[in-house]
Amino acid sequence: MKTIRLNPIQKFHKLKFRCCKFYRDNKNVFRKQPKLQRRNFDYHKLKVTENEVNYNSLSASNIIFCDGHLITQNPYFNWIPMKPAKGEVLTIRSTAIKLKQDILNKGFFIMPLGDDLYKVGATYEWEQLNDIPTEKGKDELLKKLNSVLTSPYQIVSHDAAVRPSVIDRRPVVGHHPEYKNLYIFNGLGTKAVMLAPYFAKQLVSNIQNEMPIDEEVNPNRFRKVNSAIFNSNADKTD
Repeated sequence: MKTIRLNPIQKFHKLKFRCCKFYRDNKNVFRKQPKLQRRNFDYHKLKVTENEVNYNSLSASNIIFCDGHLITQNPYFNWIPMKPAKGEVLTIRSTAIKLKQDILNKGFFIMPLGDDLYKVGATYEWEQLNDIPTEKGKDELLKKLNSVLTSPYQIVSHDAAVRPSVIDRRPVVGHHPEYKNLYIFNGLGTKAVMLAPYFAKQLVSNIQNEMPIDEEVNPNRFRKVNSAIFNSNADKTD
């Protein structure tokens, strides 16, 4: 049996492909689960005690906030200094591109989705932080795509979203400085697919077995910088 050793970039490409496929194949299953609810979260209805958290009729030992860039609306963690960036992507259909699991990265990326579909991205925008696709973003992506692809292709969709980046470009993973059963998992930015499995495992190990989380991603690193904001928000949530 021949063993093929992958370098870190190849491993990342395969991981990204498998994560996207896993989500596509299972999203309908997730939606049918009775414990999965898709609705807006009202922070003011959250009741926090030393041993549990309660929200409407739900009770749990802990809660993990994965708010993305909207963490600024979370009264428990809105002191995290976010630096979000909007990104736009295209989904195209092409029979000429022969990527299977590899990702083309040449100042932009072409990522295979299967069935002759490919994701093309992405742009960066720091002012207009919304999920509305723009002609400017589309033109930028098409210009890059046409510089490497001369065969015909079909644009299937054009999407936009906001990356939850933090000012120091590091994730924010761990518990609240005061409320030990409130956790944050955020700030993964442009490296989310590569970083999320690693830090998700750390977070689960910390909650279940009190294993340490890397200090570099500890939310406490921002507490001194935002001490005035933190104290003000703590008063509001008491």
